[in-house]
Amino acid sequence: MYGNLVYSDYASELKSKKRPLVRQVVSMALLFGDLIAISSAFLLSILLSPIFRNIFFPGEQNITFADYARVHDVFFIWMCPLVILLFFFKGHYTQRVPWWSQVQHILLISLFCFMLDGFIRFAMHVPFSRMLISMSWIFVFFFILAARLAVFKMAKDRNLWDI
Repeated sequence: MYGNLVYSDYASELKSKKRPLVRQVVSMALLFGDLIAISSAFLLSILLSPIFRNIFFPGEQNITFADYARVHDVFFIWMCPLVILLFFFKGHYTQRVPWWSQVQHILLISLFCFMLDGFIRFAMHVPFSRMLISMSWIFVFFFILAARLAVFKMAKDRNLWDI
């Protein structure tokens, strides 16, 4: 009898600490917004990287930019699902994570993927542009934040974000 009382108190305490769930519509909008943000970040970095490379490193023209873009596309194909999977494991699509915790998770995941991306390209002896990789992951961080703000604003306007 005493064991059941302790277990029921513990179970009710766990339920009270659990974050509320996100509605499925908002969850799908977050996922879709993240995919669009990541894709936009990678595309914009491909477009802007040669411009910034010529500004900051004017004499560095040893590999054509088309080679960088082709390799960048291959890495994007496997890094995008990894980022989405890491967000899913952190509960971003199923639970209502507080805003600053989301910002922290997005920053840490972006930094982790930046280091992983650079390390794998270096280990595979693939020609890569440090400017392209850096810009890609900086844009991913800011674009995901902007996409999430847009989704939360739309959800709040349609009363989908209220508990």
